Amino acid sequence: LKIDFFSNAMEINVKGTMLCVRAVTQAMIQQEPLTHTSARHSARSLRRGSIVNLASINSYIGAPGMMPYTTSKHAVIGITKTAGKPLCPIAMDCAKNHMCVIAVCPSWVDTPMMQASLKRVPQLGQLIQTASPLHRAATVEEVADYIRLHISTEQGYALTRASQ
Repeated sequence: LKIDFFSNAMEINVKGTMLCVRAVTQAMIQQEPLTHTSARHSARSLRRGSIVNLASINSYIGAPGMMPYTTSKHAVIGITKTAGKPLCPIAMDCAKNHMCVIAVCPSWVDTPMMQASLKRVPQLGQLIQTASPLHRAATVEEVADYIRLHISTEQGYALTRASQ
């Protein structure tokens, strides 16, 4: 284990997530909460917005040789869970200010990083086919569709969650 690799994973995934949550909540506090009217409900105040943190299935399960990545993504779940709680100095109490903070935890996603991993570890392709329920990696668009579903204005009461 190279300490530089570990430090880089923590810098990007943990510090980067924390800084983004802090900056976005400061901006969201300045805007008015959205309202929503549906057949089931009269007009009601929803929230100022949603913050989506990108974690990973590795937030919950470890994989050989991935300790820095797994550790950093586990920390993203901690940031997400804490951001929705009272007295959170990072998110300035998202729940009180009508903000939802979620983490999405996909497994393999076909990205340039995954393609680089496939070049370094050729047997990874077979592992993805075997381990994934759909026998392939997700596309970036599929992850975006999943996120869009979970930040819908129909999801008015949810404050925090980590979705696998």
